[in-house]
Amino acid sequence: MPYAFEMLSVLNYSAIRKLSIFVRFETRFHSVNLDLSFGNHSNSIYYMLSKNDTLIDKTKYNKRLVGDKNYIDVVCEDLLHILTNAKFGEDIEIRIWYDHDNQETLELANRLYEQFKIHSQTTKNPIYVRSLHLQIENLSQLCSVLTYFNPDKLTELTIAYLGKPFGFKNIVVMDHWKNAKKIQLDCIVVEIPIENFSHCEDVTIFVLCISADDIRTLVNAIVSNSSCLKHFCFTYHCLHENITEQFLDNLICEKQINTDGEHVRLIENEIKFIHNLGSEKMYISKLFDKNKDESIETSALTSRPSKSAMLCLSNQLIMEKIVQHFDFADLAVLRKVSRGSRQCVDILKPDPKLVAMNFHLKPSIFVEVFGRDNYKRFSCEAPGDLLQILKDQKTALKRICVTLGSSRLIESGEWNSDDTKIEDWKLREEQFVEMFSKSIFLRGDLIPVVELCLRTLSLKVAAQMLQNVDPVAIKTIEIRPPLGIPIALQLESHLEQLVCLEQWTSARELKIEHFFVDCDIENLIHFSKVDIRITSISLKDVLYLKKKFLLSSNFLQFKAKFSKTNVDDSIFEDNFLGEPFRRVEDISSNQPDIWFFSYKEGVEDLQIRYYPNAKEFMFKRVPRR
Repeated sequence: MPYAFEMLSVLNYSAIRKLSIFVRFETRFHSVNLDLSFGNHSNSIYYMLSKNDTLIDKTKYNKRLVGDKNYIDVVCEDLLHILTNAKFGEDIEIRIWYDHDNQETLELANRLYEQFKIHSQTTKNPIYVRSLHLQIENLSQLCSVLTYFNPDKLTELTIAYLGKPFGFKNIVVMDHWKNAKKIQLDCIVVEIPIENFSHCEDVTIFVLCISADDIRTLVNAIVSNSSCLKHFCFTYHCLHENITEQFLDNLICEKQINTDGEHVRLIENEIKFIHNLGSEKMYISKLFDKNKDESIETSALTSRPSKSAMLCLSNQLIMEKIVQHFDFADLAVLRKVSRGSRQCVDILKPDPKLVAMNFHLKPSIFVEVFGRDNYKRFSCEAPGDLLQILKDQKTALKRICVTLGSSRLIESGEWNSDDTKIEDWKLREEQFVEMFSKSIFLRGDLIPVVELCLRTLSLKVAAQMLQNVDPVAIKTIEIRPPLGIPIALQLESHLEQLVCLEQWTSARELKIEHFFVDCDIENLIHFSKVDIRITSISLKDVLYLKKKFLLSSNFLQFKAKFSKTNVDDSIFEDNFLGEPFRRVEDISSNQPDIWFFSYKEGVEDLQIRYYPNAKEFMFKRVPRR
């Protein structure tokens, strides 16, 4: 299955302008990054080794797990599918890099290049490239790899190699070399006569030693305009002993300081030569006409879309098929193009496809919005701001996280709830909840979200926020205090305002962490998973939970820490909890007592763990061993 083709939305764009692959190998982390650019839009995914599986990571909320398949195989299959089926621009840039020189890296690099070879042989039509950046293992590999690409449009060639010096005599005769206007040889100690760069405009190379003849040849070529060279940069290991400051003064001129503060030698005020002894670098560059550059830039900035394009953006029949592929970021850009495009979006009401949202109160309200491919952060102070984002959302968000309160407002636990700053903080919470609730009211529908995470010390506020969520969509409720705020400032502990809500009874998972709450056990048993801290639990509660969980078809786990209990040693008496299928008694003070009770089907057990010292009970459905 071509995972990247789908996850990177290749078919939604006109043509690929850039394809980059970066291989990263570390002791415990192996990954491959594949990046595709479509003009101003860029999409990336990461392939990562996950035990015997492959994890493909697009964004925080867009991931795939490919079971029982090596990530290298997945990368190569995806790459070949893209090369075979995607549309490429004739000015495409291709980059293939890896960061460590080990056998596994080289094998993967060879397999990546093999996909380009297969494509060029099967299609008989090598990819046109404008810019080519390759990391290679040896000269023979470089000669082969270059043939996989059409050189007719090539203007930029970058080659990286970490091995011993080698000659380029087989490379400089290839059209790929001859057509390149910019050549950069990274980490390669080259042995190429300077004449082989005369067709270039921009060159960066590393050499073992620079001779006086090399500098004369280069300066004469640039001064006499006998070559196209505009910029030449040497990084060298050593200088010939004849190259001294006096030699450079005689050949060019004495040093001076230019307007940028550089120590340079100017040749006819058109060429600058920079070399500082000890820097191991030498630059020769033609000076550019800034006025000409600025006029080109101004021309580019003042260009506008054509009239026909603007009419298309206002045509509902055309845009209806296009906007269905857009997410919130694309729609935001489209609304700003013209009045017609904005009206078109407002009429069609396309789903912005939000995946998740984070709200932060500190003390201004900031919103982080996540799409499958995009992320944006902005200030949100009015209901209209939030309504603009949420008004057309139809699909359920995976997660909304609301953080109410800031550790900067409360630096220690010395303040009590009467403190003015605490009152200000509580007021800001109330204002946020009012703004959020009004936005949902104006939207006309409760917001569909699978997981709601609330960072607050106010269970009243938590209940008010939960009321804005669609009870059909909600699956997980999570409540915890904001980071850095003392638990002693907890505003209330009773859950009565929450347990009466339809959203509470519809949810399947509950997490209440880091502070204790008062709650009747009966209000918790409908959840499949519970992780909670409650003020007290009794022997009667334990027996009740055991009975209900054995009868439940959807129960998975119930974990409860408690501060008070009447549970005593009687729980350890034989058959006090009933006759277990199996029991593991405490073998040390740090280990729990464990009971196993059979479900009717006989293939699973209800496991009950009791930690007396930690004051914790855990009920869990487990497969029978």
